[in-house]
Amino acid sequence: MRWQGAGLRACVLAAALACIAPGFPALAQPDDDNPVIGPGIARLEYGVYCAQEPDATEEAPGTAAGVVNLVSEIPAIRWPQFQVPADIGIGFGVIIETGDDRVLDPVIITVTHPPFPDSGIEVEQWLTRIDGQSPSLHGFSFEYEAERVPGDWTFSASYKGQELYHVTFQVLPGTAMPEFALTCMGGAVS
Repeated sequence: MRWQGAGLRACVLAAALACIAPGFPALAQPDDDNPVIGPGIARLEYGVYCAQEPDATEEAPGTAAGVVNLVSEIPAIRWPQFQVPADIGIGFGVIIETGDDRVLDPVIITVTHPPFPDSGIEVEQWLTRIDGQSPSLHGFSFEYEAERVPGDWTFSASYKGQELYHVTFQVLPGTAMPEFALTCMGGAVS
Protein backbone atom coordinates (compact mmCIF):
# COMPACT_ATOMS: atom_id res chain seq x y z
CA MET A 1 0.00 0.00 0.00
CA ARG A 2 1.36 3.45 -0.89
CA TRP A 3 1.53 6.11 1.76
CA GLN A 4 1.28 9.82 1.12
CA GLY A 5 0.85 12.63 3.61
CA ALA A 6 -0.05 16.25 3.11
CA GLY A 7 3.39 17.61 4.03
CA LEU A 8 5.57 14.57 3.76
CA ARG A 9 4.49 12.20 1.04
CA ALA A 10 4.89 8.61 2.03
CA CYS A 11 3.94 6.01 -0.48
CA VAL A 12 3.89 2.67 1.30
CA LEU A 13 2.50 -0.24 -0.66
CA ALA A 14 1.13 -3.02 1.60
CA ALA A 15 4.23 -5.08 2.47
CA ALA A 16 7.72 -4.88 3.96
CA LEU A 17 11.25 -6.13 3.17
CA ALA A 18 14.86 -6.28 4.48
CA CYS A 19 17.19 -8.55 6.48
CA ILE A 20 19.77 -11.15 5.79
CA ALA A 21 19.69 -14.45 7.59
CA PRO A 22 22.21 -17.28 7.79
CA GLY A 23 21.29 -20.09 5.46
CA PHE A 24 19.41 -17.91 2.96
CA PRO A 25 21.09 -16.87 -0.28
CA ALA A 26 21.64 -13.15 -0.57
CA LEU A 27 20.17 -12.54 -4.03
CA ALA A 28 19.59 -8.80 -3.79
CA GLN A 29 22.91 -7.16 -2.98
CA PRO A 30 24.30 -3.68 -3.64
CA ASP A 31 26.22 -3.59 -6.90
CA ASP A 32 26.41 -1.46 -10.02
CA ASP A 33 22.85 -2.46 -10.91
CA ASN A 34 21.20 -2.23 -7.46
CA PRO A 35 20.07 0.35 -6.76
CA VAL A 36 19.94 2.22 -10.06
CA ILE A 37 19.41 5.95 -9.58
CA GLY A 38 18.54 8.12 -12.57
CA PRO A 39 19.43 11.75 -13.28
CA GLY A 40 17.67 14.41 -11.23
CA ILE A 41 17.35 12.28 -8.09
CA ALA A 42 19.28 13.90 -5.23
CA ARG A 43 18.43 11.42 -2.46
CA LEU A 44 17.49 7.76 -2.46
CA GLU A 45 17.53 5.87 0.84
CA TYR A 46 16.43 2.21 0.93
CA GLY A 47 15.75 -0.42 3.55
CA VAL A 48 13.36 -1.77 6.14
CA TYR A 49 11.19 0.14 8.62
CA CYS A 50 8.46 -0.47 11.18
CA ALA A 51 5.06 -0.02 9.51
CA GLN A 52 2.75 2.74 10.72
CA GLU A 53 -0.99 3.03 11.14
CA PRO A 54 -2.32 4.95 8.09
CA ASP A 55 -3.90 8.38 8.48
CA ALA A 56 -6.05 7.84 5.38
CA THR A 57 -6.24 5.85 2.14
CA GLU A 58 -6.32 6.82 -1.53
CA GLU A 59 -7.77 4.79 -4.41
CA ALA A 60 -5.14 2.87 -6.36
CA PRO A 61 -6.84 0.39 -8.68
CA GLY A 62 -3.48 -0.98 -9.89
CA THR A 63 -2.66 -2.44 -6.46
CA ALA A 64 -3.79 -5.71 -4.90
CA ALA A 65 -5.62 -3.83 -2.12
CA GLY A 66 -7.13 -1.24 -4.47
CA VAL A 67 -5.88 1.57 -2.22
CA VAL A 68 -2.65 3.02 -0.93
CA ASN A 69 -2.18 4.09 2.66
CA LEU A 70 -1.44 7.72 3.48
CA VAL A 71 0.71 8.75 6.44
CA SER A 72 1.64 12.20 7.65
CA GLU A 73 5.20 11.27 8.70
CA ILE A 74 7.67 9.12 6.84
CA PRO A 75 8.99 6.31 9.03
CA ALA A 76 12.73 6.06 9.66
CA ILE A 77 14.64 3.41 7.73
CA ARG A 78 15.89 1.30 10.67
CA TRP A 79 17.77 -1.30 8.62
CA PRO A 80 19.42 0.04 5.42
CA GLN A 81 19.67 -3.26 3.56
CA PHE A 82 18.10 -5.27 0.75
CA GLN A 83 17.03 -8.35 2.74
CA VAL A 84 13.57 -8.12 4.32
CA PRO A 85 11.72 -10.52 6.65
CA ALA A 86 8.13 -11.17 5.56
CA ASP A 87 6.56 -10.33 8.92
CA ILE A 88 3.28 -8.55 9.58
CA GLY A 89 4.10 -4.98 10.68
CA ILE A 90 7.36 -4.76 8.72
CA GLY A 91 7.69 -2.30 5.86
CA PHE A 92 10.37 -1.70 3.24
CA GLY A 93 11.04 0.57 0.32
CA VAL A 94 12.75 3.82 -0.63
CA ILE A 95 12.74 7.45 0.45
CA ILE A 96 13.38 9.77 -2.46
CA GLU A 97 13.74 13.48 -3.35
CA THR A 98 14.67 15.44 -6.46
CA GLY A 99 17.64 17.77 -6.33
CA ASP A 100 15.78 21.00 -6.96
CA ASP A 101 12.33 22.56 -6.87
CA ARG A 102 11.09 20.47 -9.81
CA VAL A 103 7.82 18.66 -9.33
CA LEU A 104 7.55 15.34 -11.15
CA ASP A 105 3.85 14.53 -11.53
CA PRO A 106 2.56 11.99 -12.28
CA VAL A 107 5.23 9.46 -11.37
CA ILE A 108 4.38 5.78 -11.93
CA ILE A 109 5.51 3.52 -9.08
CA THR A 110 5.75 -0.16 -10.00
CA VAL A 111 6.34 -3.00 -7.54
CA THR A 112 6.95 -6.48 -8.94
CA HIS A 113 7.02 -9.53 -6.69
CA PRO A 114 6.37 -13.28 -6.74
CA PRO A 115 2.68 -14.09 -7.27
CA PHE A 116 0.35 -13.74 -4.29
CA PRO A 117 -1.11 -17.20 -3.60
CA ASP A 118 -4.72 -15.98 -3.32
CA SER A 119 -4.82 -13.75 -6.43
CA GLY A 120 -1.77 -14.49 -8.58
CA ILE A 121 -0.96 -10.73 -8.65
CA GLU A 122 2.71 -10.06 -9.47
CA VAL A 123 2.74 -6.38 -10.49
CA GLU A 124 1.26 -3.43 -8.60
CA GLN A 125 1.25 0.21 -9.74
CA TRP A 126 0.07 3.58 -8.50
CA LEU A 127 0.61 7.27 -9.30
CA THR A 128 2.31 9.81 -7.07
CA ARG A 129 4.53 12.88 -7.30
CA ILE A 130 8.14 13.54 -6.33
CA ASP A 131 9.73 16.90 -5.60
CA GLY A 132 12.63 18.55 -3.79
CA GLN A 133 10.42 20.18 -1.14
CA SER A 134 9.79 17.06 0.95
CA PRO A 135 10.77 13.40 0.81
CA SER A 136 8.47 10.71 -0.59
CA LEU A 137 8.28 7.13 0.64
CA HIS A 138 7.56 4.41 -1.89
CA GLY A 139 7.14 1.24 0.06
CA PHE A 140 5.20 -1.81 1.06
CA SER A 141 4.14 -3.05 4.47
CA PHE A 142 3.02 -6.61 5.15
CA GLU A 143 -0.57 -6.51 6.37
CA TYR A 144 -1.96 -9.91 5.35
CA GLU A 145 -0.69 -13.47 5.37
CA ALA A 146 -1.11 -13.79 1.56
CA GLU A 147 1.33 -10.89 1.02
CA ARG A 148 4.20 -12.61 2.82
CA VAL A 149 5.73 -14.07 -0.36
CA PRO A 150 9.50 -14.72 -0.29
CA GLY A 151 11.60 -13.84 -3.33
CA ASP A 152 12.83 -10.80 -5.21
CA TRP A 153 10.67 -7.67 -4.98
CA THR A 154 11.57 -4.70 -7.21
CA PHE A 155 10.48 -1.08 -6.75
CA SER A 156 10.81 1.29 -9.69
CA ALA A 157 9.62 4.77 -10.59
CA SER A 158 9.23 6.40 -13.99
CA TYR A 159 8.31 9.87 -15.19
CA LYS A 160 7.41 10.61 -18.83
CA GLY A 161 8.86 7.23 -19.82
CA GLN A 162 12.22 7.78 -18.08
CA GLU A 163 13.23 5.51 -15.21
CA LEU A 164 13.98 7.49 -12.06
CA TYR A 165 15.18 4.52 -10.00
CA HIS A 166 14.85 0.83 -9.41
CA VAL A 167 15.79 -1.17 -6.33
CA THR A 168 15.51 -4.92 -5.76
CA PHE A 169 14.91 -6.38 -2.31
CA GLN A 170 14.99 -10.02 -1.27
CA VAL A 171 12.06 -10.94 0.91
CA LEU A 172 12.84 -13.82 3.27
CA PRO A 173 10.50 -15.99 5.33
CA GLY A 174 9.31 -14.09 8.42
CA THR A 175 11.21 -16.39 10.75
CA ALA A 176 14.52 -15.40 9.10
CA MET A 177 15.04 -12.28 11.21
CA PRO A 178 12.87 -12.36 14.32
CA GLU A 179 14.65 -9.36 15.86
CA PHE A 180 13.00 -7.07 13.28
CA ALA A 181 9.48 -8.05 14.30
CA LEU A 182 10.42 -7.83 17.98
CA THR A 183 11.78 -4.32 17.49
CA CYS A 184 8.63 -3.21 15.66
CA MET A 185 6.09 -4.92 17.96
CA GLY A 186 5.39 -1.72 19.86
CA GLY A 187 4.25 0.04 16.66
CA ALA A 188 0.94 -0.22 14.84
CA VAL A 189 0.56 -2.47 11.84
CA SER A 190 0.01 -0.49 8.64
